[in-house]
Amino acid sequence: MSMEAKLARLTALAMTFPSIADLAAEGTYKASLSPVSPRGIESMLRDEDYMLGNGTCEALRFVLYVWNVNIRIRGKRWEMCEAWRFWDDEHKAAWLAWAADPWFL
Repeated sequence: MSMEAKLARLTALAMTFPSIADLAAEGTYKASLSPVSPRGIESMLRDEDYMLGNGTCEALRFVLYVWNVNIRIRGKRWEMCEAWRFWDDEHKAAWLAWAADPWFL
C-alpha cells in the first residue's frame, strides 16, 4: 500500500470520530487532519497550547495507535479503557466499527 493510500485510509478512520471531524472542519488543525498527518497529530498532542478535551486527545491517540502501535506521546500509549472513560456514544461507536474488522498500518 502506498503512503498516500495509507494516509487516506487513516484519514477516513479519523473522520469517523466526531471530535476529530470537527477539528478538521474548523480549519485551525486542517493541515494536520486533512489528510491526517501522524507528525501533525503528535505535535498537537505534545503542544500544551492546544486546548483539546480528553475525548478528543484519546481519539487522536487511537489514530496514531493504528498508525504505529508502539507510539507514545508524553510517555503515554493509547489505552482502550482510558479512552472509553472519556468517549461519548458516537466516539465509542466509531471505535466499535473499527474493532469489528480491525486493521493497522
